[in-house]
Amino acid sequence: MQESVGIEHELLPGTVATVTLFHNAFFDMTDSLSTQARDPSGCPPGSLPTGSLAGDRGLSGAGGGGGTACGTPRFRPGTLGPDRTGGGGGGADSVGTRNAAAAFEARTLGSAYGLELFIKRKLTQRLGGFLSYTLSRSTRSFGTRTFVASFDRTHVGNVAAAYDLGRGWRAGARTVFYTGLPQAPGPGIDSDRLPAFFRVDLRLEKRWQLGKKTWIAGVAEWMNATLSKEAIASRCTLNGCEAQMIGPVTIPSLGVEGGF
Repeated sequence: MQESVGIEHELLPGTVATVTLFHNAFFDMTDSLSTQARDPSGCPPGSLPTGSLAGDRGLSGAGGGGGTACGTPRFRPGTLGPDRTGGGGGGADSVGTRNAAAAFEARTLGSAYGLELFIKRKLTQRLGGFLSYTLSRSTRSFGTRTFVASFDRTHVGNVAAAYDLGRGWRAGARTVFYTGLPQAPGPGIDSDRLPAFFRVDLRLEKRWQLGKKTWIAGVAEWMNATLSKEAIASRCTLNGCEAQMIGPVTIPSLGVEGGF
């Protein structure tokens, strides 16, 4: 179910602003990523519940849960049992394995709601571009519990501008910002979210007019000119917890565009 309401207003000649409120609801979802809120046990980094298997799925180095004592797993990494689970036949009954299996069978209710602001100035002006901002919240409900979805981003912003330099030259830039993904609290983790992401893209264009409506342009672009890295998860070791980063993903390119 999707519903939204918005208003549009002309701020200046060639500049229009739009404000939209939205709400989306999703029913009977199979959502293995968000059905269970993670519950840290309080075990120090690098310590696991003594009743767990080494390498157990769903287990975090920051804690074990279930009230078991912290220490080393009851089976050493690399050992094999009759069922080849690495736990002498006990792997099927481990807490992490049961949680992982239950997550795929669960059905959740999803909700996403928020506000979008969009301001656009036509590129026919010497200076054109747009500004967009979204304030939102995505949640999942499972049983009697409601918690933030694993892909929720509270703030998402984009600002783009292009300036006509004259003689067919146009320069532009775009900035992208969004808050980090949620993460479970625990020893060594000071925030409930991963670090935010920010990048700048650049563009330079030279256009030649071939006719009244026909044109061709050479374009140079550089996505992520700031060489920004993005946090995708948190990783805990004996030395504590830190954000796991990827990148920088950056793409410089040359191209040709045209119109008629």
